[in-house]
Amino acid sequence: MPVSIDEISSLWRVVRSFPTESPYQTSHKAIAFTQTICLSKIISPWSYAQKCRELYIRRLDGQEPQSEHEYKGIQFFHEWVQSCVHNRRFILTQRGYYGLAPRPVTKDDISGVIFGGKSCVFLRAEPAKSDLYKYLGDGVLISKNVYRVVEDGGSEIMFPFGMSGGGQDWVEWGDVSDQNLYLC
Repeated sequence: MPVSIDEISSLWRVVRSFPTESPYQTSHKAIAFTQTICLSKIISPWSYAQKCRELYIRRLDGQEPQSEHEYKGIQFFHEWVQSCVHNRRFILTQRGYYGLAPRPVTKDDISGVIFGGKSCVFLRAEPAKSDLYKYLGDGVLISKNVYRVVEDGGSEIMFPFGMSGGGQDWVEWGDVSDQNLYLC
């Protein structure tokens, strides 16, 4: 069953007020949230999609559309969200990062970027062997880094972990290292 905009709005209210320390600046949390629930994929045409995202954020914050044009923009964006969140779950990492993971992911599973990959993967450690992991699927974790798109008047975007040119926040953490994994 498709998720409603009211369900997304309810999730946003919970996430926005969650007491965990967040890597996102307060002014960028809504951008990070919407990028997450869209799997950080770009909708075309870009400038129209960004205007729709702004309307969608306002709707998530409780502001109703002021015109039929705004309503259609919100619906356009929400249909995209519905296609992205299908069979996925929103997650909040221990470090406060927003993510969208495959439905089977649970609290103790891990996420990472496999060398050469372009997206975040989710893994479950196999209890019998410390170096054996079950691949649960790919998803997205959104970086705290904000980039301004100059061509369209300054829209702000945030890249997912693993994307070249951004999304490598783990470099700053100091407690993360490369690891050899065996996937099953």
